[in-house]
Amino acid sequence: MKLYYQTKSLKKVVNMVKRKFPELDKLNTKAVQRLFKRFEESGSVEDRRHSNLCRPRSARTDVAIKEVKTAISNTPQMSVRRVLGDITNLTGMSSVYRMLKYDLRLTPYKISIMQHLKENDI
Repeated sequence: MKLYYQTKSLKKVVNMVKRKFPELDKLNTKAVQRLFKRFEESGSVEDRRHSNLCRPRSARTDVAIKEVKTAISNTPQMSVRRVLGDITNLTGMSSVYRMLKYDLRLTPYKISIMQHLKENDI
């Protein structure tokens, strides 16, 4: 950043840095321009992507997870769709299923009724 403020030329900065650090052979004016813009905006050249890896969780909040957990624990025999139909502040069924799967570590299962095998059966 000091070099850019002194020279006011992106090409001169790239050439000076390449002379001092030959291992940075892929450095170009566009990269220096992006670094300078990032420094002007935030005061740092740190990559912002590492601090914000994904979208913020809007539906899967701690309050919603607790509400889903109490609703499921009160009536474990009923289907998820029926139990959670009463909860009004949730955004959608897909977020509820994600809460059950990832946050509460619950998995759905379906009871299958089988015939009883007799001795005469092959």
